Amino acid sequence: MTYYQRTVTSAEEIISAHRSSTPLLPNATSALNWLRIEHANVLACLDHAASHEQPHHVVDLTRALAPFLLREGWPHIAALHERAAETARRIGDLHGEAGALDELGFIRYVTGDYAAATGFHERALALFEDLGDRHGQAAALNNLGRVRGRVDDYAAATSFHERALALFEDLGDRNGQAKALNNLGRVRYMTADYAAATQLNERALALFDALGDRRGQSSVFLSLGFILYMTGNYPAASDLHERALVVSEDLGDRHGQASALQGLG
Repeated sequence: MTYYQRTVTSAEEIISAHRSSTPLLPNATSALNWLRIEHANVLACLDHAASHEQPHHVVDLTRALAPFLLREGWPHIAALHERAAETARRIGDLHGEAGALDELGFIRYVTGDYAAATGFHERALALFEDLGDRHGQAAALNNLGRVRGRVDDYAAATSFHERALALFEDLGDRNGQAKALNNLGRVRYMTADYAAATQLNERALALFDALGDRRGQSSVFLSLGFILYMTGNYPAASDLHERALVVSEDLGDRHGQASALQGLG
């Protein structure tokens, strides 16, 4: 169980370029291949932990495996997070509960259930605030901003993203800053402020470049590509969407691939 938890965590760190420990796998390709081969065993471990009263493994291993399952489009990911949230609540793990609720909110966001997404993110934010967890607050605020942007509430979206950005800056979290800037850029794009959208995304790209975060780079390529398309620079837009597609394919990011193909189509 501990082996799988450590290796899944290491694999995700390698793929996302957020390494906090010595990697157990040599590179992103090896990490992705390992996850694809072993994820059924990891899921079996989760079921074993749930049925044998190992609640901390349920919470921690679900959190570690979640990014891979989301990228792969695994259909039962919401049920895993619901179990993790309930398990964390039962053992008094407020951090684990808040994290699982925030993940549930993101899943509802990507499936278009914006009301449910808002509810989960708001519950996560309240817990993070009670805990004094500023990083968790920033992540939940950023997620709430994305949801509000999808329902055309651009003023609220801007406020949430700006609050998240301020927290990430205070914490020195450059990856969080880049994500908030990218999201702010999307809001400006949706309101047809293409100059501001470009500037925000270029700031995000500089941070992602410095971090070596390829998924973040791909996200910005997509955003800048859509801006260029809307301003009539079709060749440059296609080039950026092709670059996003290549990165998404390398990372096994099916959502990213779909977005890039949409831009190219």
